[in-house]
Amino acid sequence: MTPTPLTADAVLALAPDAASAQAARRLAAPGNWPTLNAPAGSLWGECQGSGRTPI
Repeated sequence: MTPTPLTADAVLALAPDAASAQAARRLAAPGNWPTLNAPAGSLWGECQGSGRTPI
């Protein structure tokens, strides 16, 4: 089975409302993700939000 590409549009389509989609757009900036990793078949990272340390 070939995985479906993860696109911004696909992720935003999962947002429950416009406010959530807008918040996601702000968090998606590359500078907000100090750590990203994509091991086989998954994706994870630490996102810098409004706190002092990434969560």
